[in-house]
Amino acid sequence: MSKSHQKKSTDDSANKTAHNGREEEGGDHLSIKILIPSSAVCDIIGRSGETMRNLRKKNSCQIQISKDGDTYPGTTERICFVKGRLNHIVAVIESIQEKIRKKCPNQTGNDAFDLENTLRGDEIKIVMPNTSAGMVIGKSSNNLKLIKKRFGSKVEIYPKVGSVEAKTALERVVTVAHEESAALLKSIRRILKHVALDPHHSSQINKEDFKKAAKGIEKEKEKEKEEEKEKEQEKEKEKEKEQEEEEKRDSPIQEDDMERNLCLDHWRTCLTNCQENFHRTGEVVGCPAQLRGHPTTGHIQRWVNNVERQRAQEVRRERARDLERERARDARRAVEEAERRRNDEERRRAREAQRVADEAERRRNALGSELEY
Repeated sequence: MSKSHQKKSTDDSANKTAHNGREEEGGDHLSIKILIPSSAVCDIIGRSGETMRNLRKKNSCQIQISKDGDTYPGTTERICFVKGRLNHIVAVIESIQEKIRKKCPNQTGNDAFDLENTLRGDEIKIVMPNTSAGMVIGKSSNNLKLIKKRFGSKVEIYPKVGSVEAKTALERVVTVAHEESAALLKSIRRILKHVALDPHHSSQINKEDFKKAAKGIEKEKEKEKEEEKEKEQEKEKEKEKEQEEEEKRDSPIQEDDMERNLCLDHWRTCLTNCQENFHRTGEVVGCPAQLRGHPTTGHIQRWVNNVERQRAQEVRRERARDLERERARDARRAVEEAERRRNDEERRRAREAQRVADEAERRRNALGSELEY
């Protein structure tokens, strides 16, 4: 056996030993977020935080729940941050799920990430980076299909696979549901194994992640408030513009304004000038001095629209009159044609009667001549 082959075998044995040792210690390091109904948070934390401390100590995990009011976007549920090894995280999820089932019996979820017709106590909702969700889905959704088939669980990923939002989202929510706790936890374990393959979850535990997540939620809320303020400001500006236009239309003419803007015409004369300008040039322009009470470009445009509408109506009426005249001519022609045919028929009958009378007279004359002989 060559030295290189011996070295390779030694490395493989070392890697296998390290992997087994990691599994014995509890699996890969992970960092995940779990969504928890607000009604179950008190039971999970416990009196004076005792339940939470015991859960941390028992499973060697870092666990922290977002503050009251800091809910995950699109839901009314709070965020539970868990960092630790895979097996320990599964144990934490099992404990949390027991309390959710206890506090939410016969209660169905109504958030954007809940499955239809599914009890909230039968669900686990995990938030993970989009890259980790890709690991869970697998090529051609093979990993997802295998989990559903093997454990009989319902699994949905939001935003859904193939949507535009799924390509741009930074985070995605994986909702897993099953009536039996054992099957549900097995599904969660398999999903977390795929998540562990993502480099984003291979780093050591960092306490700053909790603070960053809370700050991110606060920034999103601040951004929403700013957008609402901008919309309100835009609405106020539009209202102010409408009020200014109404004041311009309703306000009386001010002589000082006319002298200052060099428009000394009465508003009726100014309106006539604007209308004549449109007829000459085709331009829709209001009073050049923009005086209060004088016609604006909007007024002239409405007048132009009325003129064009009247012209269109006149064209339609003219066409109707032409059509009526054409119909009258056709009716007259039909009457004249019928009269002509009737006269021709009468003349033909008269000629025929005359011919018959002449023939009878000729025969009588011929018969009289024969009797004389």
